[in-house]
Amino acid sequence: MQFSTRKAEYIIGLSQAIAKGRLDLEGMRFKEDDEIRAELVAYRGIGTWTAENFLLFGLGRPNLFPIADIGLQNALKIQWAMDLKPKVEEILPHLPGWSPYLSYVSLYLWRSIEQ
Repeated sequence: MQFSTRKAEYIIGLSQAIAKGRLDLEGMRFKEDDEIRAELVAYRGIGTWTAENFLLFGLGRPNLFPIADIGLQNALKIQWAMDLKPKVEEILPHLPGWSPYLSYVSLYLWRSIEQ
């Protein structure tokens, strides 16, 4: 699959945690987003972006906006007619107005920049 050695180590470690029952992906559907995010980022190779995308796509959470996602930043740059991608501080004030539908906003923004 042409992973780097480091990425392969991350995937193997995560797979072992799942296989040994230390990481219960199915059981996560009953936990709060912050709890899941904290549990996932404790594993090497899993960051906030990965955890949030698991919440969004893996668990179908309706109110997630992966703010560090470059695609979302680029879509907002276009939508807001900006010269540069917006900074997190420029995006944050908009999130309460889009809540509780942040996941839908994310999906529409991603879709807006598809080729």
